Amino acid sequence: MEDGQEARDRYFQEVSRAFLRLRGAPFILSGRELHVLAAWEKEGIPVSAALAGLEQAFRRRSAGAPPARGKLSLVFCDAFVRRAYDQHRERAVGGRRPARGGAARRERIREEAKAFLEEVPEEMPWLAELFRRALSHAEAGEGRETELERLEEELAALLWERCPAEEREKAERQVLREFPSSAGTEHEGRVRARVVKNLRVRHRIPFISGRYY
Repeated sequence: MEDGQEARDRYFQEVSRAFLRLRGAPFILSGRELHVLAAWEKEGIPVSAALAGLEQAFRRRSAGAPPARGKLSLVFCDAFVRRAYDQHRERAVGGRRPARGGAARRERIREEAKAFLEEVPEEMPWLAELFRRALSHAEAGEGRETELERLEEELAALLWERCPAEEREKAERQVLREFPSSAGTEHEGRVRARVVKNLRVRHRIPFISGRYY
């Protein structure tokens, strides 16, 4: 069985080999690039997401986006890899094909809410009451779409209001990486959306509005 160091070595080898193949010479990573690669491994970004992000970065370069001076750097690829990781995590929430029709959507919401109530995160016990209400509306049949939509908005508001300070700081950094000139009300909205998204993906919190199914 592979131990921790072996897994880290394999991670570095696979990702760096793919990057150097895409970039070409020089066949060596700088100290700053090694730091970026170490951060990806430490944060648990899977090899598949890292490779997808690298491919996206080089496609962007080929399409004519202005790169940094000289050869494309792993630092330039960081935002692309993290975006690919976000997409990877989003797919982990749910993952089944969208249901069709109002009854099918309500059934999906019922299934998701019921499953979530069986494994409510220990650090978020306050979500249980909200999902019990969602389950009740989903089981009631037609005519509860507005109530479920309101609960979806309430859920997002709770995740934002109760998130730890470090979650907001992390989201702030993510937004500034993707939108360096982000500021004002638009920036605040992006940070809030990122916080909610991060928490939903990490804790596998399902949607309870029919528009997502």
